Amino acid sequence: MIELINRPISIYGVKVRIYMDLKSVEYKQIPVPGGFRTAEYRKHVPSGTVPAIRIGDFVLHDSGAIMEYLEECFPDPPMLPSDLQDRAKLRALANFHDTKLEATIRTCFPLFSQQVESRAEAVSVFDDAMADTMDRLESLIDPQPFLGGAAISLADCGYPTTIRMGERMMAALGVSMILGDKTKAWLAALEANAVVGKYVKEYLRTLDEWIEEK
Repeated sequence: MIELINRPISIYGVKVRIYMDLKSVEYKQIPVPGGFRTAEYRKHVPSGTVPAIRIGDFVLHDSGAIMEYLEECFPDPPMLPSDLQDRAKLRALANFHDTKLEATIRTCFPLFSQQVESRAEAVSVFDDAMADTMDRLESLIDPQPFLGGAAISLADCGYPTTIRMGERMMAALGVSMILGDKTKAWLAALEANAVVGKYVKEYLRTLDEWIEEK
């Protein structure tokens, strides 16, 4: 049995769960042993990050690596195309989520610990960075209706929850995320899927609780 070590607030954990459910991969989700960022957890997962999977003595961290590994273990239904160039393009889009979109959104987390009056300039900088990131994403994608064509691919899995998270957090900071027409249509197609729609709603409830605490 695959054990998925995860935290409800982890956007990367949601990405992996969407992927695993779409692939019908059986797994058991378990809480972080000892708690996140503890020495005990690092005994289990040396990177100290979530999510991670554990299969017997085999432990693997990093959401992208986990999904690539599972794609090789469970090739049906395929969530990467057979053509090498098409696979490379989807991998690049998956990496854009991790290294650009989520990374940009993550910079706003410290703002919630600041007084509203003192964070206006930082919020403006963040707003500009998000506008640039979303403009780049709109230019990169050509969903038909998904990134890889008619079926949801590995590259699609991280985006819907992360974009909706960004919208929610920006609204809480008093600014708005601007979505291009292609991005809007793509998100609508993704959220119409029962698995994706369920996880987006669940995550936003968790996020709202986090925002309320701040």
